[in-house]
Amino acid sequence: MTRPAARTRREPGPATAALRLRPAAAALGLEPERLEAVALLCEPANRYRGRSAILDVAETRVDGGTLVRAVKLKGVGWTAADGTFRPPSAVCYFEGGPACWLHVDYDGEGRMLAEPAEDRPWGALLLDRARNEDAMLARVRAAGLPAPVPLGFGRFERLRFAGRPTGFVVIGLADPDDRRAGQDVLAREAATARGPAAEAGFVAWLAGLARSVAALQRRVHAAGLTGGGPHLGNFSVAGAEVTLHDLDAFEEPAALGISGARLLGRRLRDYYVLAASVGGRAYAPRWRRRRGLLMRAVGEGYFGAAAAPELERMQPFDHLRFWEQLQRRGSIFELPTPLLTLMERAVSEDGVSSRTTESQCEPVPVPTAHRAPRRVAS
Repeated sequence: MTRPAARTRREPGPATAALRLRPAAAALGLEPERLEAVALLCEPANRYRGRSAILDVAETRVDGGTLVRAVKLKGVGWTAADGTFRPPSAVCYFEGGPACWLHVDYDGEGRMLAEPAEDRPWGALLLDRARNEDAMLARVRAAGLPAPVPLGFGRFERLRFAGRPTGFVVIGLADPDDRRAGQDVLAREAATARGPAAEAGFVAWLAGLARSVAALQRRVHAAGLTGGGPHLGNFSVAGAEVTLHDLDAFEEPAALGISGARLLGRRLRDYYVLAASVGGRAYAPRWRRRRGLLMRAVGEGYFGAAAAPELERMQPFDHLRFWEQLQRRGSIFELPTPLLTLMERAVSEDGVSSRTTESQCEPVPVPTAHRAPRRVAS
């Protein structure tokens, strides 16, 4: 989505009050004092990406044998257009407006609704979202789904957004660069020569990627979870392995009392946003004439090859129109009947899991008497 217009709000300098770390953090030799200093930008990380600071660590297998090569602190700032990584006290916050984040839901009568969602900060995470990502990483891994290792989360003591506490989540990564599928698509597209043979090869590769990512999203749903509108930037691909990322908006509908049409709506939202990210302008603007093939690839990955007859009845414009309507407040989108039929069947096949996984973190007291954060030009 388009980054919303923002207004800058100066806040008192942040200070973490405490970290809540999991035992895996100790296995990696992470010192709470250093994590706090990096979160406050008192000490440099090895690199920065998006809203995250990334630290290299010695290769270690933790949490059932998962290899960790780096640790990410997600929510400690923002990489500005000039490449400067800004601390949370200098990031831009936004409040409302027509370009704000949208909440997409299903009305139970064949229509999707797009309405403004809650305001959120850039840079720092709302504390409840940081806590949720930590818990959901543990939840999906317990369900046997590929995801990074949750190591805990922290809270900024004096930085609040709209009166709500903010914080960050600590995550163990196998890939030190934290590269995502969306980046892979853009890089491969840029390297693809003009001409029918080269373009056909790229589209075939992208269709294969779409099937793999959609198949994993179906596994997420079958595990009783929804993803808050996933896109290619929320997945990474290494060989045949596809991994989930950015779980701060994940939900467990059964635990929230969500079922029936509302559950169907959550799954439809995830499916449509993922499909649109594959075939829309965000990642593959040159391939709009091939979007029918790409949309079918998403459907085949999610619903299985047996769904081909229903998928053939859907027009690629159905997906692309939805993506464009997401940019408008109060938009209503009529769903194609074949998709409703397929998703209702999928929900029935998967059932609704009501199991919950305990997610306990070990509180670790952290001193707050660090030197003041560096000033970063804003």
